[in-house]
Amino acid sequence: MKWLGRGRRGTGLFGWWKALDPRAVPRSETVGKIPGGLPVELANLTLEQSTDAVYWVDSRGRILYANQAAADMLGYACEELWRMKVPDIDPSSSPEFWEPGGSGFPDRTLRGMKLRLETHHRTRDGRLIPVEIVGRMTEIDGRDIMISIARDLTDRRRAARELEDGAAFLRSLADAVPGSLGYWDRDRICRFANRGYERIFGRAPEEVLGKTMSELLGDRGTNETEEHVRAVLAGEPRRFERTIRDFRGEEMHAMVHYVPHEVDGEVRGFVAAVTDVTPIKVAERRLESMNAQLQERTLQAEEANRVKGEFLANVSHEIRTPLNGVIGMAALLLDAESDPDRKRSLQTILCGGETLLSLIDELLDLSKLESGRFEVEKVAFDVERLVQEVCDLIRPRARSKEIGFTVQVEIRPELRLLGDPLRLRQVLMNLLGNAVKFTKSGGIRLRAWEEAVSGGKVRLRVSISDTGIGIPADRKDAIFEKFTQVDASVSRRYGGTGLGLAICRELVERMGGRIGVESEVGKGSTFCFDLPMDRAQADDRSTGSTERSASGERSNGGHRRILSPRVLVADDNAANRAVVLGLLRKAGCQGVAVADGALALDLLARECFDMVLMDVQMPEVDGLEATRRFRSPEFATPRRGIPVVALTASAMETDRQACREAGMDDFLSKPLFYSDLVRVIDQWIPDDASEVSDPGSLA
Repeated sequence: MKWLGRGRRGTGLFGWWKALDPRAVPRSETVGKIPGGLPVELANLTLEQSTDAVYWVDSRGRILYANQAAADMLGYACEELWRMKVPDIDPSSSPEFWEPGGSGFPDRTLRGMKLRLETHHRTRDGRLIPVEIVGRMTEIDGRDIMISIARDLTDRRRAARELEDGAAFLRSLADAVPGSLGYWDRDRICRFANRGYERIFGRAPEEVLGKTMSELLGDRGTNETEEHVRAVLAGEPRRFERTIRDFRGEEMHAMVHYVPHEVDGEVRGFVAAVTDVTPIKVAERRLESMNAQLQERTLQAEEANRVKGEFLANVSHEIRTPLNGVIGMAALLLDAESDPDRKRSLQTILCGGETLLSLIDELLDLSKLESGRFEVEKVAFDVERLVQEVCDLIRPRARSKEIGFTVQVEIRPELRLLGDPLRLRQVLMNLLGNAVKFTKSGGIRLRAWEEAVSGGKVRLRVSISDTGIGIPADRKDAIFEKFTQVDASVSRRYGGTGLGLAICRELVERMGGRIGVESEVGKGSTFCFDLPMDRAQADDRSTGSTERSASGERSNGGHRRILSPRVLVADDNAANRAVVLGLLRKAGCQGVAVADGALALDLLARECFDMVLMDVQMPEVDGLEATRRFRSPEFATPRRGIPVVALTASAMETDRQACREAGMDDFLSKPLFYSDLVRVIDQWIPDDASEVSDPGSLA
């Protein structure tokens, strides 16, 4: 045994016994008195009730006494222990240790001193249990007696190991944290630090413990964190960013969290977590740079699209304006010509002009779709009427090729839907035009019908069948691609750019529908498409037939048009003026032409007209500005409500929107066709006038 320490000198409880040897003296004879008049038996009872093992050992290692707790701990009876020696229960103590002259028993000079040691005791079944022994040597009737109290350390050591394991686990967790993690008390002294301090600050945790914040952070760091430290010690969590330098002197962006540690409502200290966010900051800067570059490129792309749009608008205007003269004059001469050879020549000119116009339209449509400038309108329109109008335009072409044309419309006449009638008309014209072009004999059949859908919606379905050349099965998907036809021979024989069906698919899909084809080579094709649409309500914007009253408000008309309405034409191109005037004469109208908007306003102030055909792009006062002035309440005429129709060579939706905003009622695209002019005249000129307008009535 190894004595571990000494206590304060004193006799203690057991010094009161005089020559008490429980092995030799019966318990009944040990009854006596101890100071205070209390019986000795009370002290003996206290020993027996103790949960700690109590031994009395003499200088030869003999166990003179052991209480019940000692017997229970080692698995012996008390009487058995009284006949044993210390080496019997303590394997670290040899018999020689207690022989005369041995070093086992403490020196007499230690009498009255408290001694402490840790050793192991062997139980009856051979197990070794750790014990802590606290002893005091005393003299009883000239004999040296060691009175010892032994306590089983098994549970304490198990708890200590568990505590150590838990602490090691927590240390491992703390060390695994990417940043530094520390605990600071109210005096701002570090009481805990993980390995992150070494990774960031170059100091091992052992070097950080016990240091103050000012010692570790320096004056600058202390000043920068002072506000946050005060706040967290007041119970307020803090989160902030700092730029610091690590132990290598490199700049580091740190995210710092301070979390208060409270016990019973009192802040005892705080946890400080520092995370290196430098990679995130670097990534953020890169992302900001990339976003700036992307934004710049987006602006460049938008500017390129804008320039492209302006270029297309100018090209459209510059091509359509002379083309209007070519096609218009050819059509007028063809009506007046009787010589067959000359008629064929004029038909060739007219056909070439229309082909060129179709090519321009398709290229412009493709450009608008690709540039994102394409917009789908949602206005109320009469579906049955639109289908019939398109068929009326296609029927003469079919008749000229001597092929049949059957139309089956299963749509209620009163049905009005919300959609884009212009785009729907374009799809129908393209599909029907292809059917006529690729059919040499037989006929064409159009079927349009409605299908009711829940929620007040309607699905419009259209199928167009022909008996033309047909499409091979492996080419049915390809024909909807840009610049693609069935094969090269088709392009040589029938012409075209291969854009029509691609544009049809884009238009149908943009309107929320689907398009497909079934075909067999040599037997013909059937193109089908469907469009989901909402039913129009009474207050929906309409494209139906309306007119303007003298106050400028529109009202529906339903009567026969007057015999010879007067129409003012404003166009800066002489050829266009001649074409429009010729078409007006053919339509039974009186036409008056001027070269710019200022002259048009002058005439409108002095004379009466039933309609104005206004070119949009004119020098000095253009068509938009002239219309705005004419619609203004300050304009000196009571007839500012008459319809103004734009004559435009532009096919861009933005230009059409500008016309609407200026106060124009409708659009006529150049080149101007007679059928379109008649449609606009029938739609917009009042039907209830009883006589020809008097040119001098406003003079």
